[in-house]
This record gives sequence, C-alpha cells and structure tokens, in this order.
Amino acid sequence: MDIEKSKDNLDIFIKTLTYYQRIHLVMNYNTLFFGCDNSDSYSKALDHCDDGDVKWALKWLLNMGNLKG
Repeated sequence: MDIEKSKDNLDIFIKTLTYYQRIHLVMNYNTLFFGCDNSDSYSKALDHCDDGDVKWALKWLLNMGNLKG
C-alpha cells in the first residue's frame, strides 16, 4: 500500500510543476542520458512534455544517486 501512496505523491508533484519546470526537467534528462546539447534538448523537450514523459524523466533523475562519486 505504501508503494501506491508514493506513486500518488509523484503524480501530485508532477501536476504542481509549471510548464517551464517540466521543460527544464525533461531537458536535463535529455542532456544527461542522450548527450544532447541545449538546443537539441530543448526541442526534444517541447515535443515530449506530457505527464508520462515528465514522470519517466523524473524517476530516472531521482534514481541516479550521487554523480560526484
């Protein structure tokens, strides 16, 4: 039951993001995982900025851990 609650919290959090926060989050995902530069990352984020895409990007970014090592 706790798993369902965390999924609900993630959905609620995503719904509170502004359009620009969603774009920025998906841009970060595209830059880190696909090696896109800013302009490519921005254009891809404009095409993929619905709730599902934002949720996917946020889950990956949250699970990355410490990048500094």
